[in-house]
Amino acid sequence: MGTGTARGVVLRAYLPPGYEVESTTSWNLGDIGPGESREVKLSGTVAYWVREPLELRARWCSENAGCGEGSEVTKVVVLKTEVDPFKVMEESGYPVVRCIIWVTNVGAEPVYNVVIRDPLPPELDYVPGTLRLNGTPLTDEADWDQGHYDPGRREVVVSVSIIRPGETAEVAFDARVRPGFEGGTISNTVYVSSENADPASYTAVLIILAMPEPDPLDLAFIMLLAAAVALVVRRCRGW
Repeated sequence: MGTGTARGVVLRAYLPPGYEVESTTSWNLGDIGPGESREVKLSGTVAYWVREPLELRARWCSENAGCGEGSEVTKVVVLKTEVDPFKVMEESGYPVVRCIIWVTNVGAEPVYNVVIRDPLPPELDYVPGTLRLNGTPLTDEADWDQGHYDPGRREVVVSVSIIRPGETAEVAFDARVRPGFEGGTISNTVYVSSENADPASYTAVLIILAMPEPDPLDLAFIMLLAAAVALVVRRCRGW
C-alpha cells in the first residue's frame, strides 16, 4: 500500500445478488506498514437460482493514503437436492412408497464424483430390485454399476461421476412401510457429497394419518382360507 504506513484502514465488501453471508462485510484493519498485509475471510451461501460466476467487489480507505478497490470473480459450484414427498404405490396392506431424489447442478461449473446417500428411516424397508438412476435399473449389490443397497447400514448409495451445469441426476427406489407402523409422519433425509461442491442434504416428510383397514372382502377371504386350512388339518388328523 505504498512506501509509508497507511493508517486507520477500513475494508468493505460489496456482495452481488444471490450471495448471502452471516458474518460482517466491513473490517477495521488498523495501521498497515510497508510490505505488510491483512487477511479477511468471507463465507456465505449462494442462492439456488444463481447460474453465472459471481463478482465480489471490495473497497478500502485509509486516513492518509486514500482509497482503492478490487474485485474477484468466484466460480459457482452448487448442488441442489430435492426429495419427492413419498408417492404411495400400493394402497392395501402396508403401503409401498416410491422415493425420488433429484440432485441438480445449479452452478456454473461441473460437479465431480457425486455420492448420493439415503439412510432409510426405521419405518421403511427397501424393496429389492427397485433402484434406478435416471430411469436405468441398478443392481442391489456393490458391483460394477453406479449404485447399491447396503443392508447393514440400511442405506441406498448411488455415485455419479459428473453432473454438468443445469443437469439433474434422478435416483428412485421403492420402500415398504414396516409392519407395526400405525400412522403418523416418516422423515427421510438424503445426503449428497462431491469432490468440488459443498455437501448438501434434504429432508422430505410423509404423513400417513392411519394405516388402511383391511377390505371386508379380503378379510372374508382370509377367514374362509383359515377355515379351509383348519378343515384340512382336522381331516389329516382323522377328526
